[in-house]
Amino acid sequence: MPATCVILDIGGVLEITPETGRVPRWEERLELPLGTVHERMRDMWRAGSIESISEREVHEQVATV
Repeated sequence: MPATCVILDIGGVLEITPETGRVPRWEERLELPLGTVHERMRDMWRAGSIESISEREVHEQVATV
């Protein structure tokens, strides 16, 4: 019996996601010390990676923080 499914890979679990360089560019443009964005977003990145929050919520938090 054939099965139909959809596989979603958000966060590089099934595929390695290369760095885009966005975060360092944000820090440079906002004149923040390197590492600031990851430090401030650590909990949100983690929650998004294990689906405790949605991708949309991660994006909203990035805009807020």
